[in-house]
Amino acid sequence: MYPTLMAEIARKGWGQKDLAEATGMTQSAVSLLMRGKRRVTVDVAFQIQEALGTPKTIDELFRWRDR
Repeated sequence: MYPTLMAEIARKGWGQKDLAEATGMTQSAVSLLMRGKRRVTVDVAFQIQEALGTPKTIDELFRWRDR
């Protein structure tokens, strides 16, 4: 899981559906990405960073933590 990414999504008051709409991804794709079942490409990482409007770096947003 990506705890920093999840925190940034929550900070905006968004859910997976909101992130999907903001990035042009499907909700299913966002769900798979958040669970680590889908690889995060550089392009997608930057799309998500931009959609969230966060000053967090890509490295911070996508640092993996096991539960």
